[in-house]
Amino acid sequence: RFHLTQAALYLATCEKSNSTLGFFDALQAVEEEHKEVPVHLKDPSRDAEGFGHGEGYLYPHAYRDHWTAQQYLPDGLRDRVFYQPGSQGYEASIRREVERKREIQLELAAEPAVFEVLTFSPKNTRQEQWINRLASRQSSMLQEIRSHVFSALRLHRHSRILDISDGSGVLIWEACRQVPEGGVYAPVSSNSRRKELSSYASRMSREQQPVLYSGDLFSLNAALPEDLRFEAVIGRNAYLRCRSRDELFLFLKQLLAPEGELSLSEIVPSLGSRLSQAADAVPPQRWGRMQLITSPEQLKDILETAEGHIYGDETRQLTNWDIRQLLEDLGRASFTETAHTRFTHSEQRELPRQELDRWVRQSYLPFLDKFGGREAAEEIIALLSDLSVVWKTAEVHVHAKA
Repeated sequence: RFHLTQAALYLATCEKSNSTLGFFDALQAVEEEHKEVPVHLKDPSRDAEGFGHGEGYLYPHAYRDHWTAQQYLPDGLRDRVFYQPGSQGYEASIRREVERKREIQLELAAEPAVFEVLTFSPKNTRQEQWINRLASRQSSMLQEIRSHVFSALRLHRHSRILDISDGSGVLIWEACRQVPEGGVYAPVSSNSRRKELSSYASRMSREQQPVLYSGDLFSLNAALPEDLRFEAVIGRNAYLRCRSRDELFLFLKQLLAPEGELSLSEIVPSLGSRLSQAADAVPPQRWGRMQLITSPEQLKDILETAEGHIYGDETRQLTNWDIRQLLEDLGRASFTETAHTRFTHSEQRELPRQELDRWVRQSYLPFLDKFGGREAAEEIIALLSDLSVVWKTAEVHVHAKA
């Protein structure tokens, strides 16, 4: 009975599926793997108070199309797919929608939380992070980004696309669908991420599978056929994470075919929310425990001073740029018909202590010396940990022609 219950939960990831084969695949996976049932799927009527069972569960029928991107698989099985819609009848009509939803779900598991972009933090696969992120608007944000990138392009079935997202799955699978007779190419620097993408691609026909290269973007010259040029270059956060921004667009210009298009979506850290904006949300009872920082005004002043360095220091690659600089770099590379759209995503989210600790120590601590150094960092973490705040992420979509 326990195994059957788990199998039923796993099948909840198989949208609109009545597949018998999917059921038995799930049942076999349960019996072989013996993975822990995610906390948010456990019975809340028994141990909710002591163990948090059921906390964070999202009721699918409360969401649009009766679907939410919440993960029902344990971390060890999250990449398993138990149901693949067929190409005939009703299954053919839902295939594309099922695939798109599944891809967003897998991407939410793979990429770090948005505010961690300041620290290049390693991926955190804790179930708590799943719950915090999937209860937010992250799913709709990724769908909106995907829509922006592809709606700007004039693609044909035989077009060739280069995805420079370095392992992000937000765009690559949609690219494969849109150019079934062309080709999708992508450099992926992480071996583990490349294996995950290859695993998902193995479910596609060989002709539609993307070509994945090992290494970073600038190693492509040695890997690509000499005469290969692309009708489109797409990407997310390629400019943000590039260590050689001055060379990025010059390099991409060489890879584009005449009249080729560039379509990128980029988080702009300097235009999004900052920790200083959370100072007023600190509950009054926390101030009495502090020795160095005793008021919201003082906390805000300390954080704003540090942020002046974080976002203004010319040596800090992640944060020292804005939309104007991105457009200037495009102009220097002689891209034409450049257009951009700025948009902002807002979500109610918590500031988990573990992520906040890493963020403050890596990004803020170097600028806290005159306020108490490590002791000030400890108090900032204690004051802001687990606060629920409205967090805004600024993003820009840019489109240009070679």
